[in-house]
Amino acid sequence: MIFRLIIFWFKRENCNPADHSNLFITVVIPFRNEEKNLPVLLASLQKQSWRKESFEVIFIDDHSEDNSARIIKNSFEENYVIISLSDAETGKKTALKNGFSKARGQMIVTTDADCSFGSDWLSSFAQCYISSKPAMIAGPVDFVKPVGFFEKIQNLEFLSLVGTGASSINSGYPIFCNAANMAFDKKEYQKLENPLFDKHSSGDDVFLLHGFAKAKKKIVYLNHRDSVVWTQPPAGISGFISQRKRWASKSRYYREPVSIITAIIVFITSLAFLSTGFASFFSSVFLLPFLLIAGSKTIIDAIFLFQVTGFFNKRYLLWLLIPMQPLYVVYVSFIGIFGNTGTINWKGRKI
Repeated sequence: MIFRLIIFWFKRENCNPADHSNLFITVVIPFRNEEKNLPVLLASLQKQSWRKESFEVIFIDDHSEDNSARIIKNSFEENYVIISLSDAETGKKTALKNGFSKARGQMIVTTDADCSFGSDWLSSFAQCYISSKPAMIAGPVDFVKPVGFFEKIQNLEFLSLVGTGASSINSGYPIFCNAANMAFDKKEYQKLENPLFDKHSSGDDVFLLHGFAKAKKKIVYLNHRDSVVWTQPPAGISGFISQRKRWASKSRYYREPVSIITAIIVFITSLAFLSTGFASFFSSVFLLPFLLIAGSKTIIDAIFLFQVTGFFNKRYLLWLLIPMQPLYVVYVSFIGIFGNTGTINWKGRKI
């Protein structure tokens, strides 16, 4: 499976220069209690090389309890719009649907309030949209420069997910993407039935991706340095576990065969690594199977991550692959189980 990902990592969408003078873009950003992160986001938006009269930014306030809305208003630009959810409305998917319904752009781009990006971010999406004519574009996401052992471990693991998402899209069998950096055609979105999958509060990006895939629409991955978005890693171990449980919780609603098969393969491989490693302490019979699983998994992971970290200029993280392996299989095994049971908290709410 990972050899296949390696092969398709090298596939690039040919986003040739094109006339995009008539293209109007809407950027949709939901937020809740993001006063610490908004100044960086706003600075990134204000320095875009894409002409200001050809895009709008719709901010949707999901009942923030801090100064988030005030910060946006203090930095107000003529192409900014702020929407506040009513008392009867709540949640990120509701916020996104509000923003999408009011968007004036032919292309809608989404990102998160804790993100930043370069000056040519919108221009890179516009060029891809015009030249390739996709229904959906997924873009690369990375953490800001990590500090400390745990953040670096998180960054390497996150890049493995980003690379997997990119290669799966390039292969024609998309598994997942990230709402922090994606775009889609508004008219094609309106043709989809329940595109954000209202039954579950998480997974707006993945379910939208699967919706376009099911409808046989063109999906491309914009593997270009100008299109990279940087985001903040989860705060501490509890924040990391909470985020991953939230991500895992949506897997039981997957209907795409490739996504289901991939999730099963990853879970079984991790469980085999963990169980044979544990059993080898009690019987040498399990030592050889453990070494074969651990060795083959580490080697193939290293080949894939060498390519992915090279794109993000973070090959210095590769030395963490060895200590990450046992940590990774433990967390995958348990998150896969507990992510589909019990309650999950996000932004001070149970979801």
